[in-house]
Amino acid sequence: MEKISCSGRCKWYLTAGIIWFIACAGIVIGLPFMELAGRVVFLPILAGGLIRGLYFLLSYKNKRIYISEKEILYFSLFNKQYIYSIDDIKKVNYYLGGRGQVGGLTLKFDTIKIKIPREMIGFLEVEGELKRFGLL
Repeated sequence: MEKISCSGRCKWYLTAGIIWFIACAGIVIGLPFMELAGRVVFLPILAGGLIRGLYFLLSYKNKRIYISEKEILYFSLFNKQYIYSIDDIKKVNYYLGGRGQVGGLTLKFDTIKIKIPREMIGFLEVEGELKRFGLL
């Protein structure tokens, strides 16, 4: 059996990351024109926006999951590689996204939870493979 791959290289992650960085650029451009109270309010928003933009761009670049017959190979946001056995999975369930729709899958192991968002390329193949293994 060949490996089933699921990648974060989708347009949603790239678009969301770019939008957050554009919003942060707008805040940076506006900061010199604000009073001290405005800066105090917008600096935490700027920090949160930079973190979210970085998360989406790192997800686009690095987040990957490969599922084979016996193991799961997971690359995190920082491109760290984790290898798990299919037998190590404790629980697999769906989590809800916006408006009560299925947001993706959560694979629970002893030490880590892996979230596979529905927007990732190859999500349906991974879902089908987990159903074939009897985990869903």
